[in-house]
Amino acid sequence: MINHTEKWTLIVKIHNLTKALVIQSEELDPQHLFYFPIIIQQRDCLDHIIRAAYGWLHPDNLKKSKNAISDSKDYNGRQMEKALGHMYRAFFDAADWVSILYREKIGESMGNYSLNTIHTIFPNYYTKIVPRLEAISLAIAEVRASKDIVHTKEILTGVDQYMELIAELAIYMEEVQKTIPNLNKLEFGETKVNIKN
Repeated sequence: MINHTEKWTLIVKIHNLTKALVIQSEELDPQHLFYFPIIIQQRDCLDHIIRAAYGWLHPDNLKKSKNAISDSKDYNGRQMEKALGHMYRAFFDAADWVSILYREKIGESMGNYSLNTIHTIFPNYYTKIVPRLEAISLAIAEVRASKDIVHTKEILTGVDQYMELIAELAIYMEEVQKTIPNLNKLEFGETKVNIKN
């Protein structure tokens, strides 16, 4: 079992990572579609934090309530555990959304070009990047399958693994974007490139 300070540390760290992912999703999605489960989990996290804060500020009121609670420390601890669980789920919702956006955007970007153009301009796309994208998808599935808030001490392991996979997707996205002018030039010729730019 971890103490309140450790719970706060985890909630803050996971919240900050979740926020960073939400910002990435906004940049990746020009239509500004949003994945609402993230907000729902953050809202529920805040609700449990407020309950714990009430317990800390008014421990005597907890004992007087209809559902009298004899140990406010136990109550506060349970509320913080629930808050951490919701923030953990918010992170995974955000990470899932961003990873999908990256993979879709890479696929859509390369879908505009013939195999010949891709092999000529971006020879390592099919030999290096596509196999790695497939491996990342499998790795994401493994991280998601192993997520479990019960193992509180190891909670950041899956979070950190997922962040590393997303960072790798971002690198591949950047590589793809850098090759697009040359892909356009070969596939469509100078006129089409000038129109697109």
